[in-house]
This record gives sequence, structure tokens and C-alpha cells, in this order.
Amino acid sequence: MRCTMLPEELKDYVSAQMSHFFPDGQSCRTDSYFKKGFDMAMERTEKCFSHIAVRGYRKDGVAYFNHLHMDQYGTFLYYLSNSIYKVIGENNWMSDKLILLNRSLLGCWFSYKCKLPDVFCLDHPVGTVLGNIEYSNYLYISQNVTIETGGSKIGEYVALFSGATLIKNCEIEDECSIGAGVVLRRSAVPSGHIVYCKDGINYIQKSDKCVAKKIFI
Repeated sequence: MRCTMLPEELKDYVSAQMSHFFPDGQSCRTDSYFKKGFDMAMERTEKCFSHIAVRGYRKDGVAYFNHLHMDQYGTFLYYLSNSIYKVIGENNWMSDKLILLNRSLLGCWFSYKCKLPDVFCLDHPVGTVLGNIEYSNYLYISQNVTIETGGSKIGEYVALFSGATLIKNCEIEDECSIGAGVVLRRSAVPSGHIVYCKDGINYIQKSDKCVAKKIFI
């Protein structure tokens, strides 16, 4: 993966941001768990970005990571916080700070415990809150998306547009698109369907076009 920073520079950059936002004297820079989590996060970021067809995620045919591209950086911070969590376990100060840093910079919220998939794309996700549910690969998330923690399931190649909300036990099957402003509660959407909202009413319609397949390779 090509990156705008060398790995050691990126470690310094993240560490400096954490110290700036949370000036309590703790430093992650020389922590062995941070180093291990960082390596894992870089591998996961490369795998994710290599499948995204959106402009800016690939350069000269390979995955490209720009630390000043906030959607990309936010994805990396999630992977870093989650990777450290996988190494240490919960209630560790590094994962706590990283996910709070992500919320401060990106304006969205998802816990480091949240099991986001290997391949997903954040698209200006200001105001987005992602709860702990069952996610699948090739997930597209736009702004102000809300997914309540619970028994919901999302299949592969699903796109959630601005203001889409999933409450309680929703099941969204493969290759679906949930349109802007749609609120679903204990609902099931069959594979290959779109849901859109008009005058406060949701409509479910079969579609032969999968939006998410245009976003991912």
C-alpha cells in the first residue's frame, strides 16, 4: 500500500494527536501493544482500500492511504483501535482514546468493540452512529446513518444513504440500498431491493442495479 507517510512517521503522528487531545501524560509511542496493533491495522487498511473503487483509494493500481483524507484516516483509526482491542482486550486506554479521537476528528461514533467488516467505505460520515450488530463486507455508509445495537444483520454489498436508520431486529439481505431518510424497525429487506422514503412512507422495490457494486472492486 502506498501512503503519504512512512509507518514510523504515521505512528508519531497518531501518538502526537492522542497526546494533544488527551494530555494526561500517557504515551503509546513505545508501547509494544500499540506497535503490534499498528501493524495489524495497516494490513487491514490495505485490504479494505484495495477493494474500494472510489476516487482517491487507489493509485497506480494499488491501495492508497492519505492521512489527510478524513474518511480514510477514520477507517484506519477504527482498525487501529479494534486491533489493539483484539491484542489487549477491552477497557484499555489506547483503544478508548483512539475511538474518541476518531469521534473528535470525523464526527461519527462506533466502538472499538464494533465488528465492522474487512471491507467497508465511509463517505463523509458526519453524525453517523454504528452499533454492534452483524455486518458483512462491501458496506457503504454515508452521513447521519444510525444503526442501533441489537440483533440486526446486514448482508454483502449494502449501501446506507444519508439519514438511514435501522432500529431493533432488522435484516438487510445482499445487494440492497437503503435510501435517504428511511427508518426501518424490525424490518426485513429481501436481496436485490431498494428502500426509499416518500412523504414519510417507506417503499420497497426490486432493483436490478446494486449501488454498492459500483463502489467496490
